[in-house]
Amino acid sequence: MRILFMGTPEFAQAALLAISGSFPNEIVAVVTRQDTPKNRGHAMTPPPVKETALSLGIPVIQPASLKEEAFRETLNAIAPDIIVVAAYGRILPPYVLDYPKFGCINIHASLLPKYRGAAPIQRAILAGEREVGVTIMKMEEGLDTGDMFARGAFSLDGTENFAKIHDRLAALGAELVVMTIRRYRARRKAGRSPCDLCAQNRKSRQNLGFSRAGTRAPKQGPRILARSGCGSHASLRKGKNHRSPFPVRGAGRRARYGIRAFRQRRRRSVCQLRAGQASHSEACPGRQKGNVRRRFYPRTPHR
Repeated sequence: MRILFMGTPEFAQAALLAISGSFPNEIVAVVTRQDTPKNRGHAMTPPPVKETALSLGIPVIQPASLKEEAFRETLNAIAPDIIVVAAYGRILPPYVLDYPKFGCINIHASLLPKYRGAAPIQRAILAGEREVGVTIMKMEEGLDTGDMFARGAFSLDGTENFAKIHDRLAALGAELVVMTIRRYRARRKAGRSPCDLCAQNRKSRQNLGFSRAGTRAPKQGPRILARSGCGSHASLRKGKNHRSPFPVRGAGRRARYGIRAFRQRRRRSVCQLRAGQASHSEACPGRQKGNVRRRFYPRTPHR
């Protein structure tokens, strides 16, 4: 089986190593993003997947765009039977999805249909999920809307950070994608269509209550502060476009409610005060001394 691997960050390295170890000489090429300037000297730095592929002796392709004619010709020359995608970083055009006869499979770091799209690990951490996992799915033109081949999950005890969760999900995704490719090969040797795996998993997915429309779980479970990748104390203290998933000490009402909700509440209090619907203490709750109220509610008279 001719395998074309597409990936860019460290998350995809584990899958590339696992596939090359389980199916030697079957990865015909690796497609990754172009080198980017980094650090103070702006030196051109290759993606982690490129370094891993070169160490394994696998040809590397770095197209500027998947829609250019040069990549079409390269894809025709490679003629892959299956394409494995792991955090490549770009949406695949329809001709790439339709080219391999066994389709394209994707390693997505969430329990679909939750957290479709980019940054699923960070979003799961911010939502306070008690369980995270990886889904191996068939790729379609929609954003993570294909049928699922395999799923794996593990629970969190509240002590993990982003780095630990990232590494465990990468290892789990590598294990699941190798298992999926082996099932592909077994069905191919038996003369059965590998795409029948989707029909088997579709019934179990319906029994679990999954639907095409992604649902978001309520904020519950352990409150995890990621060391990297999902914001810092400074951004949460400012309340940037989201409500803080955990209390920040010393941040005040702006961090607890978010900056937008705080401003809406302040406007509502001012309107009530002007209309005579509430007293000053009811419309402006909080500390009564100093300039705190004047700073938070600059349009209200100070008493």
